[in-house]
Amino acid sequence: MRHFQAKHNIDPKYLQVLDPDLTEYGLQQGFNITFDNELDLIICSPLSRTIQTYLSLFHDIEKRQRIPFMLDTDLQEIGEIPADTASSKAQLKQKFPQLSSIINRDLAEDFNDKKNPLYSSSSNSVKQRIIRFHQRLWTQRNEKHIMIITHAGWLSRALDRKELKNGEIVKQIYKNGVV
Repeated sequence: MRHFQAKHNIDPKYLQVLDPDLTEYGLQQGFNITFDNELDLIICSPLSRTIQTYLSLFHDIEKRQRIPFMLDTDLQEIGEIPADTASSKAQLKQKFPQLSSIINRDLAEDFNDKKNPLYSSSSNSVKQRIIRFHQRLWTQRNEKHIMIITHAGWLSRALDRKELKNGEIVKQIYKNGVV
């Protein structure tokens, strides 16, 4: 799934803002979507707009607590502009105190360093991030129904398809570890 509408999606000045938030409309989008109990795990990019999308979708705390949630640095947006760069680990813990233990568990201190070859925007780096992410799904996860909340650039490369709209959900079925 691509995150809901963010400020940089409607106003270009926010492209130069580090890790912009969802718009008011984006924050409300999740209240109109419901999921049955088929999800076993939610994996999310560690940028504010994807975390806000998760919190909007799963605004019911009871439901949110029933479905395991994790952040994955390989799901970060692929660009190097400020809007595609995550806030620091400390900033995310301050912004999302209810997720502080998950942020501590899942994120290294330098996860948002776009100069790190692991997270640069080079084609090879992006390809390696997508491969690493899929390999972890096949080798480390036993869940069958996993929701991924990430970004248009990452999804278009991973799924080899056109850019998704904000909040667009694509059901992708993998068989025997084949992407």
